[in-house]
Amino acid sequence: MRFITTVIFAFIYALSWSAEPYRRCANNPISSAMGSIVLCSPHYENPAVSTTAERRTVNLSYHNEYCEGKLGEWNTSLLLPTHWATHITRFSHFGFEDYRQFALGYGLGKRISEHWCLGTYLRYQSLYFTGCERETASIFNDTGIFYEKGNKYQIGVLFRNLASARLTQCEEATTNESRSIVVSSAIKFLDNARWLVEVEENDQKAWELRNGFEFIYERMTLRCGFRMLPIVPSLGCGFDLKWFRFDVSSFYHNQLGYSLAVGLSSNF
Repeated sequence: MRFITTVIFAFIYALSWSAEPYRRCANNPISSAMGSIVLCSPHYENPAVSTTAERRTVNLSYHNEYCEGKLGEWNTSLLLPTHWATHITRFSHFGFEDYRQFALGYGLGKRISEHWCLGTYLRYQSLYFTGCERETASIFNDTGIFYEKGNKYQIGVLFRNLASARLTQCEEATTNESRSIVVSSAIKFLDNARWLVEVEENDQKAWELRNGFEFIYERMTLRCGFRMLPIVPSLGCGFDLKWFRFDVSSFYHNQLGYSLAVGLSSNF
């Protein structure tokens, strides 16, 4: 644990303030409600966290940026636990006719000891916009580590775009997706409440701090949080309706306005 603490502080001090080329966000109602924390994503963006699931799960979510109809993103995922490993399949689509981004991926999560888990995820992504002669297509790899001590304490490390390969290239497409490292922690300080903190470093140029809380009361879950800088507050709630779950969240940017996310999930 002393080594993990040292790594977290090393990341914080090594980061700088300049902007990165492109930052991926956890665009789902659970993460968005808690400051966009990746660790609690129902789509298991850190593939190592998928090992905590015991049942097959399908998730569908929609995220709309700043109440602008053209800035909508759909995400769907299928989780299949087996005795050997946990399988993850994800699909996402963002944009509209003149600008659209599509992604399809497959991942595995594997428990290697009582407390430690590993996961890897391979993602095919394409980007097209008006004026581009052909789509830009790439393959990315995300690799995650997850530590869990009972239900009280969790730590996750996600290496986004650890490896990548460009399949096709459009000369007009100059924006690249950044490499990043996400360090997450969660503490369950009550039987029905937990606190999450997350730090993300992008290409050794920028960093972001996220903070979130979750409280469960019977079949209802209340969530709140923020991310910075700048400070973007968020809140949301979820309802467990036996055979499916419904979640909704919103966050506010002081210059760009409100964003909304909704989602459905079901175990089978």
